[in-house]
Amino acid sequence: MSLSSSSSSLLFNVDDLDQVLDLEILLLGGEGQGQGQGVQQHNKGIIIEKVCEKKKLAAIDILARIDSGARAGAGSRGRGEGQEPGYVFSKLLFLSRRFRGQYDAFLSLQARRNVDTLKSSDSSSGSSGSSGGGGGGGGGVDENLVYFLLKNAFDTVFDWLASYCTTNTNTTEPFAEKSHWVVCHVLAVMSNLEFCRQQSHLGYIALLNSTIPLLKESEAAAKLCWSGLLEDILGEHQEHVKDVLLSFTTKSKTYFFLRLFPSMAGQLGDLLLDTQFLDLLMVCCELPAVQMKELTRCAHDCMGTVFAEAPFEIQQETFPRYLDLSLHLYPDSTPHDSFALAVLSLAKRSDLTNPLALLCATRVADKADVLETKGMAERASALRKLHFGLMNVVPLGALNDLLHLYERRYS
Repeated sequence: MSLSSSSSSLLFNVDDLDQVLDLEILLLGGEGQGQGQGVQQHNKGIIIEKVCEKKKLAAIDILARIDSGARAGAGSRGRGEGQEPGYVFSKLLFLSRRFRGQYDAFLSLQARRNVDTLKSSDSSSGSSGSSGGGGGGGGGVDENLVYFLLKNAFDTVFDWLASYCTTNTNTTEPFAEKSHWVVCHVLAVMSNLEFCRQQSHLGYIALLNSTIPLLKESEAAAKLCWSGLLEDILGEHQEHVKDVLLSFTTKSKTYFFLRLFPSMAGQLGDLLLDTQFLDLLMVCCELPAVQMKELTRCAHDCMGTVFAEAPFEIQQETFPRYLDLSLHLYPDSTPHDSFALAVLSLAKRSDLTNPLALLCATRVADKADVLETKGMAERASALRKLHFGLMNVVPLGALNDLLHLYERRYS
């Protein structure tokens, strides 16, 4: 990923994105109580429609100027007053965080309105119950308009950012020495907007494809990105990691971070033992699968990566804790395939201790017996197959104890 100083012209003015990365209109009117609420919500809907049209025109104007600059050639891009990359990415991060925060505030406002509507319906009958209908199921805001605001923002930002980051790629100055910094900030913007990600957006995919290889190859880029994303996710909840996932958009950020994690894990070294990071993974593994199935699965996959890549100390406390948690939630919330792969990832380690190998096999066998007594024969069989799989991958020194256990249990 390389940029040139000439690309930081008015064609790529980050301040223009302020117009599309703004959901303040959705927060107008607050909780709106009283007889005028229906009229207020109707007027708000009209205002939002007008704002949507303005944002659409703003997006068209931004992209048209970029496109005209691209067709005119690099030589014409130096017109206008350039913006320093430090300012560009700082402003973009600020705007994307604000946008994410506004959407969380909007969801909270919607939830309160729906609760108020239900209370109003319960406490009144007939005509009085219907007076608050405009606020239910969306608080008077058309879901299609909300979707438009999110899609318009995402598409515009990543069309803009992809153009900004790929302009004049034949010139590496002045960002060659800052490529790690640029990648970190691009991924931070992506994580902030993960909650409204649009499938198959070409600019987004191009940026992702250009950043992931650097994470795999560069220790500096991997560590910078890992620490930046983790700190942003934890935010003010450093002492209470469970509170992180109370926010919808933070769940989305966490999902983005975990999907990205395997690409940088091989470069992180002792950072894989970071307590807050491991706590975050554990919290995600505890999530009810029916609520966040993909996030839960992804957390177990990341645990497998940790067990394969982390220093020896990962075996001492983290793995037993993970094993107990996962088996306690099995099979309701723990996804079998991801859990099995995580366990086998640790079992394959050449430095696996014999007591830990036996502990793992014993706990798995115990859980299989419990499931059998509950009439869950198929689930019990899956765990017994995992027990057998452990014997195929553990170091030779640990195999004898596992064989004796298997013979005692199933002979």
